[in-house]
Amino acid sequence: MSDIDIWQKEFWNRLNQQMQENFKKQMELTQEQVKKQMEFTQEQIKEQLGFTEELVKKQLNLQKNSQEDQKKKQKYP
Repeated sequence: MSDIDIWQKEFWNRLNQQMQENFKKQMELTQEQVKKQMEFTQEQIKEQLGFTEELVKKQLNLQKNSQEDQKKKQKYP
């Protein structure tokens, strides 16, 4: 094997190894980004559910008050 052949083989081996390492790093970064996005989305969902729950409670309270008012109006027209 000539020096050029050896150099080419080493070059391609190093290049291949570097590409594999870069791919692995990129996958780790992507997984971390996906994890953070999922956590963020879960927090948004929790906040939205809390907000919706408050709205439902207020609406139910308004309905209850309205029904009580109607009953009072029926008793004392």
